[in-house]
Amino acid sequence: MKLISVVLAVCLALVGCAVEPQLPESALRVEQVVQLPGKNQQQIYQGVKLWLAQTFRSAKAVIELDDPQNGVVVGNGIIDYPCVTGCMGTTGWRVAFSMRIDMKDQKARVAFTGLRILIPPQAGIHGPMDNPVWSQKDMDNIRPGLLALADSLGKGIVAAEPNGNW
Repeated sequence: MKLISVVLAVCLALVGCAVEPQLPESALRVEQVVQLPGKNQQQIYQGVKLWLAQTFRSAKAVIELDDPQNGVVVGNGIIDYPCVTGCMGTTGWRVAFSMRIDMKDQKARVAFTGLRILIPPQAGIHGPMDNPVWSQKDMDNIRPGLLALADSLGKGIVAAEPNGNW
């Protein structure tokens, strides 16, 4: 019995050592500045609104704050978990986030915070789960997907130029 207790204590200690430390809040933020030469704040704002409508199912459902005078749009979004490494068992995972877009002449800053991993239910194992992101591995997988989303914002704003020749 004493041997079992010692083995159990050693196993628990080893499992405890294998857990990744939680990342600080500053490491859970993804931010990118998108350069938009020749665009004023109003043009960027109109492009952001169009991009939101085209990128997400409902721009109205996404937007939490819409302040054109100060050039700020705050909203929430969900993307597929952008798996890069160590992705076994991540089928159907999604990443939920808050997104703030600040705009001024010739540029926009996109900041993603409040990152959460949404895991679908698995029969007989667990129900749906909504977990905050806390590991470096998850951030390494998620960051490229969010940066790609920020890049698509810049391309969407450029593409939003009115075209009277149709």
